[in-house]
Amino acid sequence: MKCDDKYLKVELKILILMKLSVYSSNSSTFFIFECLKSNQLKFYKSPFLYIVIFMILGIELQSTYAFDFTSISILFIFLLVLTWYSIHFSLRNSITFILFGTSFIVSGSLLLSTHELERSDSSNESFLVKITETSSNDKIWKKTIGIRKAIIHDGSIEVCDEPILLYFESDKIEVGDWLIVNADLKWIENKNNPGEFNSERYWKIKGIEKMTFVGENQYLFMENEGINWLEKQMVQSRAYFDQILSNYLEKDELAVARALVLGDKGSLTKDLKTSFGKAGAMHVLAVSGLHVGIILFLLLFVFKQFPKWISKRNSLLFSLLIIWLYAGITGFSPSVLRATIMFSLH
Repeated sequence: MKCDDKYLKVELKILILMKLSVYSSNSSTFFIFECLKSNQLKFYKSPFLYIVIFMILGIELQSTYAFDFTSISILFIFLLVLTWYSIHFSLRNSITFILFGTSFIVSGSLLLSTHELERSDSSNESFLVKITETSSNDKIWKKTIGIRKAIIHDGSIEVCDEPILLYFESDKIEVGDWLIVNADLKWIENKNNPGEFNSERYWKIKGIEKMTFVGENQYLFMENEGINWLEKQMVQSRAYFDQILSNYLEKDELAVARALVLGDKGSLTKDLKTSFGKAGAMHVLAVSGLHVGIILFLLLFVFKQFPKWISKRNSLLFSLLIIWLYAGITGFSPSVLRATIMFSLH
C-alpha cells in the first residue's frame, strides 16, 4: 500500500509539472533529471511517467532553442526507424531505452513546433485591412474589427476577405480606414483557466478566428473611405450616448453600462468578465432580443399614457422606429437585428 502511495505521489508531481513546464523551464528540468536519477521510477512499472518526462523535456528544448521544423521531422523519422530496428533485432535494453527516450524528446519538440507553425501566420507578410468597427474605451490598446482584404508577401498580392480582430496602440483609428499592417496574426484561443470567459467561442460566433496587436509603427494609413450619411449618424449617436454615460459613471460601472446599453464590451476588464461568467450571467452583458423587448414594452407603455395626443397605431410606429435606431446604434448585431425584424413583422 505504501508503494502504491509513493508511485501515486510521483505521478501527481509529473502531471502538475506537465501543466507548468512552459512557465518554469529551469525548475522543471531539474525535477526531470532528479526523477531519472531516482530509483523510484522503473520503466516497466511506470512507462507513462517516462513518456511524459521525455516529452516535457523536448517541449522545453524547443521553446528554448526553437529548432527548425524540417530538421526535427527528419530526425524524428530517423529515430523511429532506429527504435524499430532495435526492438526487432532485440538489441541491448539500454540502447533501446536511449532510442525510445530520445524519440519522445524529439516528438515533444515536434509537437510544439507543429503547434507554433499552425497557430501563427508568417511574420514576413503584411496585409491590407479595412476597419469596420471600433470600440470606445479608456485602455492603451484600442479594440477594432476589420476585414483583411489582401495579403502582401514577397511582392505578390493574394486577395482575401477575412474578418479579424485588431488591437491598435493608437486612438486615431476610425471606421472606414484602409491600412497596411505588418503584424503577426494569431488564432484566438482560450487559456483554459477554470471559469474563464470563452472568448474563442464568442469571436467564432461572430465569424472571427484570428487576432493581432498592432504597435504605432506597425501600420501605414492609406485612406479613409468614409461612410454614408446614415452610418455617420449612427456613429455620432453612439458617441453621444457614450459621452452621457461617461459623464455620470466611471470604471466598472461605466464598462457594464456600455455593454448593456451600447453593446460595447471593449471596456470590460478580465475580472468583470470572469465574475459574470462564474455567476452564469455573461449573457446579460450582451445586447440581445431581451433588451429590445424591454425597450419596446417601455415605449408602448409610455405612449399608452397619452391616448389623446398619440393613437395606438402611431405609438406602435414610433416605437418600431426607435428600436430600429437603437439597433443601428448597437451596430446591428445578429441577435438585436433578428429581434427587431421579428417585432416589426409581428
